[in-house]
Amino acid sequence: VIRITLAKAPGCHLMLSPNSIVRLTEEADGHLMVHLDQGVLQANIGDKGPYQDLHVLGSTLDIRVTGTLFVVERVKADTDYIALVEGRVQVRRVRGLAGQSAAGLPRSTP
Repeated sequence: VIRITLAKAPGCHLMLSPNSIVRLTEEADGHLMVHLDQGVLQANIGDKGPYQDLHVLGSTLDIRVTGTLFVVERVKADTDYIALVEGRVQVRRVRGLAGQSAAGLPRSTP
């Protein structure tokens, strides 16, 4: 397991399972995007520092973090799995099956 603490947001910790692949990008609008390309990511999000929002992007889901502990797994090329441990997240479908566009499905999970 690899543990990453974000330099600009020391209250944010990401834990990656072996063989996981992630990319971090800072957007001009103040969002931090964590792209989960492969594997399992556990996020423990406290103080987000200068970031307006933190998003985890899987193959089909955009998970907006609102301060929480959760796990995201990229099961297959077109399947994501999320397990909420504590707190809240907002989940939006970003793509339908077989690469078809899907309407956003904003949902808040307590």
